[in-house]
Amino acid sequence: MCLLRFDGVSKKYPYEKSFLLEDVSFRVEEGENVGIACDVQCGKTTIVKMLAGLTKPTGGEIIFRGSGLKETPTKDMGLGVVFDDCALMPGKTALKNIEFPMKVRKLPDYREKALEAAKKFGLETVLYTKAKKLSAQDRLSVALARLSVRKLSLLALDGVSVGAERLALLDFSASLRLSSDIASLDGCDRVYVIARGKTVFEGGFASAKEYIEQTRCFDKFETADE
Repeated sequence: MCLLRFDGVSKKYPYEKSFLLEDVSFRVEEGENVGIACDVQCGKTTIVKMLAGLTKPTGGEIIFRGSGLKETPTKDMGLGVVFDDCALMPGKTALKNIEFPMKVRKLPDYREKALEAAKKFGLETVLYTKAKKLSAQDRLSVALARLSVRKLSLLALDGVSVGAERLALLDFSASLRLSSDIASLDGCDRVYVIARGKTVFEGGFASAKEYIEQTRCFDKFETADE
């Protein structure tokens, strides 16, 4: 069953002269781990923001479980997102960041659940450290711990690399991984390549890597062998 589908999606920001994304199409089936290889500053975060309802597409359609995104409230999607900057509240402690979404949803025992999540990700020694003072690794662990208390339909990773051991601590049905490093998409069931705002390739990891190397479709793209 198709969980998510982008059909000819485009995006142009009002302050830009040209389209950032012109014709982006891909799909994520239930139970799949899908990767998207995209050049640096060429739309990865925008794709995730459109999926999360933080910005609207200029054209095309985004379908989630058979319904348009407009008819599907974000809170009902079971979507979990980790942005490349982890999107933490810098002035709040690691613990406060983990418990905040549960507190907003008025879930019972949110402090206890936050402490359990922090322990799973080895954050006991930095629980009361403000996010702005955390290491990059600990910030990522906080972002993951925050998601670990939820059952996710789709996990979207925007430019962050998460090892299999830590992914195993999350409960998700499918994943969408977006990266400028093709090596980080190894293990995905299917990989799409987006170049110059358009989907130009769909296939397995090895074929996607070969396509990028042969076509040099990303001017600033670096493969694992370079």
